[in-house]
Amino acid sequence: MPHVSPQLVIERERLIRHIEELGSSPILWIQGPAGSGKSRQAAQYLARHTGRKMLYKVSQRDFHPTTFLQRLVTAAQAACADSQHDLASATISDYEVCERLGQALGPNALLIVDYYERAPTDSNLHQSLLQISECLLPGSRILVCSRTAPPPQLARFRIHGKVAVLDWAELLFTREEVWEIADRAAADTT
Repeated sequence: MPHVSPQLVIERERLIRHIEELGSSPILWIQGPAGSGKSRQAAQYLARHTGRKMLYKVSQRDFHPTTFLQRLVTAAQAACADSQHDLASATISDYEVCERLGQALGPNALLIVDYYERAPTDSNLHQSLLQISECLLPGSRILVCSRTAPPPQLARFRIHGKVAVLDWAELLFTREEVWEIADRAAADTT
């Protein structure tokens, strides 16, 4: 996340409320261009979340679902060090890995998947994301940050409310937010 003076970072309550209102969807997709505040908004939501938290940054190496799941499991082992679930067994299927990940994260967990735009549009990675969402325990969700809209493979799931989108138009600062930042910047220079 780029460095911004802490005095210029504002709490955007309206976006937190909007994210909470979209809580029935297991996947929340925050979409906007670089520098639009996706990661910062996710971090503000993450800071308030009371359940287990995990952040995963998609790599260009994650083009294959098995590679994605292996790297996700490695990250989960650190985040879920107190869990008794064996996430790394080489003899289980991708779906079983998703089930164990859901169990290890526990209820009311938040998995943030950042830089999702790095995943190729035609990748089966999108199916893995859906499998993980189906295996999460009650109250858990996946928050995806991406410069791109959800891929076409997720369209049916959007229609059925399993994927909700917070888009660029909603991330834009309101007039009041702009004035708050301007006031803080003016105070910071005096």
